[in-house]
Amino acid sequence: MHIEDLSQQERLIAGLQNLYAVGLVTDVILVAGDVEVPCHRSVLAACSPYFRAMFSSKMSESYRQKVELHNVPSGVLRPLLDYIYNSTIDIDNENVQDLFGSANMFELLELHDLCAQYMLQELTPANCMSVYRLAAMHCNEFLLAVTKGYLMKHFGEIAPTGELNGLELGEFLGIISNDDLNIKSEEVVFDTVVKWVQYDFAGRKLHLPVLMKSVRLGLLSEDYMDEVVGLCDMIMKDPFCRSMFSLARLQVAACGSVGMGDEDALEIEAPTQCGKRYGMHCTKLIIFVGAGQVKDVKGLGCYDPRTGKNYYAVAPQFSFDFRNRIDHHRVTVTKDNQILVAGGVLYENYMTPGSGEALSEMLRFDFGARSWLRLPQMIERRCAHALVAHDNYVYAIGGKSLYPQGDPLPTVECFSIEKNRWEYGADLPVALCHHHAFSYKKSIIVVGGDSTDGLVSDVIYQYFPSCNMWERYPVQLENPRTEFGATLVDDKLYICGGWNGQVCLNIMEVIDLDSKKWSRGADFHEDRKSPAMFALDEQVYLCGGIRTVMMSGKRPKEVTSRDLWRYDAKSNCWHQEVKLVPYANCYGYAIAELNIKDLQESDFLSKNVTTL
Repeated sequence: MHIEDLSQQERLIAGLQNLYAVGLVTDVILVAGDVEVPCHRSVLAACSPYFRAMFSSKMSESYRQKVELHNVPSGVLRPLLDYIYNSTIDIDNENVQDLFGSANMFELLELHDLCAQYMLQELTPANCMSVYRLAAMHCNEFLLAVTKGYLMKHFGEIAPTGELNGLELGEFLGIISNDDLNIKSEEVVFDTVVKWVQYDFAGRKLHLPVLMKSVRLGLLSEDYMDEVVGLCDMIMKDPFCRSMFSLARLQVAACGSVGMGDEDALEIEAPTQCGKRYGMHCTKLIIFVGAGQVKDVKGLGCYDPRTGKNYYAVAPQFSFDFRNRIDHHRVTVTKDNQILVAGGVLYENYMTPGSGEALSEMLRFDFGARSWLRLPQMIERRCAHALVAHDNYVYAIGGKSLYPQGDPLPTVECFSIEKNRWEYGADLPVALCHHHAFSYKKSIIVVGGDSTDGLVSDVIYQYFPSCNMWERYPVQLENPRTEFGATLVDDKLYICGGWNGQVCLNIMEVIDLDSKKWSRGADFHEDRKSPAMFALDEQVYLCGGIRTVMMSGKRPKEVTSRDLWRYDAKSNCWHQEVKLVPYANCYGYAIAELNIKDLQESDFLSKNVTTL
């Protein structure tokens, strides 16, 4: 009869742990610095190929009573042995690098991987280079690749610290020549090269020519070329580098034209290296968040009015397909460029008889994964609310919990980005929905909207987070309105379109929040309800909205537009930019900075109407 008693394994392990704990029947003492730990050769050999080779060979360590481990820091010897015997260990920022090196030496692969995972979780610009060097020292390709990627992403933060100065020439060249550097200006690379050479000028000055070939001089501004590069002694005293500078300076002055030379120049290759780095493809875009092609996955489309190009990060649903459609949701972008979407109501819920429940979810866009991450839900369900980022908080203001018949909400809740939780703020003076809110200096401005009993508001309220109080602003709208467009440029609040309770509007008003003065802007060419308004490059744009179409012999019909108009404040005129922005919607929009290298470009080009 064959018997397998698994409990015997547990007793064996428990017995060995006890013998180790009390120091009984030990046959070797491991020594690291001033720390000595008695243990068992058989246990060490069973767990570590390093010790197995040591104790089973004819090396003197196989019979010595004490074995000195010269490359093991004294502070990690006992934790390592505790791990071998007990399978437990405490890893922290103080010991992780020593544990990583020792685990690699003893071939404790699981512990080695655990240390690598910990370092990746704790990676920061301050410790990136030390982890990078550690990975290179121990030939850990995975850790090396991840830390190098982190270095590329955070190069602008790491380079000024001088942490790169200790790198060898080959490693340094591999970094500064990389297309994936996440920098917005080539000035960072030039400055980093100068610091690297100055760190050991006598030994490194001969490398200047090859280093300067990796600096993309053609991406530098004329002012920087003249005021920094042209005045840099080490560049001007090196004939090759001086030649590169002369050619590049001429090419930059000629806006990149080629064929211009310097009679005294040396023969050099590609002096300007004008290919953009990864970070130079970052730009502010108009973003639209709406239905995605997969249920419960929101689409994220983008438009660049400067180029007419359309992009998407998450494929949006086709406009004619109402599956997965969400309306009356809100989008905001934090000061550190986090894209957040909260609330809304599913089209299939509120278009059926009765009212649909609003959503309470809030999502944050993950740029790396190009997907949405769920954050803590709002305390209340909300749609047709206002969502605004202010300092390190996000405020959800008013709205409705049921749509369309639900009553407006007076409640305000505040999400702490640092604490990752919602809590209530002071209620609005009146319940509101279909209003707008903006972060302004040390306050939040709320304008217009639907109030209780069907009243349309012409009031502007100001909320002060520091004292959790609301005040009525001394200026109000000339035209009460709800479901309108609004945007803030510097101190001026531009308000256009909407519904006054009886008719749709095309009127634009301008409120100067600094001087507290009202003025009339240029009226839009037609009435628009729920247009998207935003400011980009100090320009005011209006996109889409719902317009009323009069049809002969039939009742007026509401049609959703997706055209784009720009307001010229100097001439006080509206100009149509394009007839169709394919991913536009009326409810979830904002301005955010994205890298077009991370986006999928659409085949559809929104052409300027003047070129049609």
